[in-house]
Amino acid sequence: PVFALGTVLFFLIQHLRLTPEGRLALVLRRYNLPIALGSVALCVLAVRLPFPERLPFALPLVVPQLYVASLCFMAFVLTLCANPQSLFNNRPIRLLGQVSFSAYLWHFAFVHKLPVLFPAVFDRTVVDWQAIFACFALWLAVVSLTFAVSCLSFRWIETPMINLGRWLIEQRHFWITRLVRHSDLVSRPI
Repeated sequence: PVFALGTVLFFLIQHLRLTPEGRLALVLRRYNLPIALGSVALCVLAVRLPFPERLPFALPLVVPQLYVASLCFMAFVLTLCANPQSLFNNRPIRLLGQVSFSAYLWHFAFVHKLPVLFPAVFDRTVVDWQAIFACFALWLAVVSLTFAVSCLSFRWIETPMINLGRWLIEQRHFWITRLVRHSDLVSRPI
């Protein structure tokens, strides 16, 4: 379901690009800050509240926390897309988005292996402020290493495979066209 929400987000972003003066784009630009802050606050609230047991009101439909958080994140992303001068719309973020598939694959290895390889730096047993600093250090290391390795794998693995896929599709069309022509020649009566 979250993947489906990502697909819906893609089409909403396309809609914003195609109709930059449309109603949705104007509302998102006009109320950019309240929507962004509200979506972040609601996302934090949705993650912190135990759904649906302790809500002060009854929901006619039970909505899991993950979906609420995902919808809030979608609203946050839409506000960023509607405002090109956003703090989050810059060259490094766009580059990270370009290599995001490779980053998605690589980050698991770094999250898992860094604490194993460097237990003194990324100590999993610490508590309180030390745990926050260890988590922040791990986050910085994972993002940095993931970004660097993803740029390399995007250039040396992902892009060549995309080009190979395009070439295979072109070849398929070429050979299908030739086979159809050949079958027309063979099936004609003499």
